[in-house]
Amino acid sequence: MKTPYPQEVHSFGATLEQSFVPKELAEVYKTLIDVAKERQNDCMGLLELLRFLETLHGQIRDHYYIASLPQNRGELYALLKEMEERDGWPLLPRSETRSLLKRLDSLRDGENFIQ
Repeated sequence: MKTPYPQEVHSFGATLEQSFVPKELAEVYKTLIDVAKERQNDCMGLLELLRFLETLHGQIRDHYYIASLPQNRGELYALLKEMEERDGWPLLPRSETRSLLKRLDSLRDGENFIQ
């Protein structure tokens, strides 16, 4: 089972030109980046956007992706092998509390925080 996307599917760059974005999603991508830029200095606004994306990810996974999974072991093995070759499951990681505390400590100590 081959996906229609090249290996670069998981390499997202700083701009649309540097990122792999399916043609039919280019406008959605641009809109989301514009919303993020508008909220650039608004931590709660950006958190709201990230929660929205996490919810959308869950809905797509639960309502569409799961239903499209193979029905037998051979097809499932082929899918898992291909996923492993292409960087695995698409995750939307959350910031860890430790990284936030580290940032607060460095700001308190007058350092610039670089992750």
